[in-house]
Amino acid sequence: MYLATIWMIEYSCGEILARVLGDCPWHYSGYFNVGGYINLRMVPEWFVVGLGFEVGFAHFNEDLPKPINYDYLVTDSTESPYSEN
Repeated sequence: MYLATIWMIEYSCGEILARVLGDCPWHYSGYFNVGGYINLRMVPEWFVVGLGFEVGFAHFNEDLPKPINYDYLVTDSTESPYSEN
């Protein structure tokens, strides 16, 4: 998932820069490129970057407050707690 997101960002940024500036700072040539903006030979490098994001997000997620559990408010009774019975 991270690899696809990184490629989407890389391709989009390359396309936008090429339209705005007239050229992209990186332009891949050869057999393993997509539009000159993505190089498929960089899969291992971007995969490792994605793993780094995963580790970073997992560490960051531990520091976030835990959601409040409201399960104790749910009752199995079909009667309203406001009934006069």
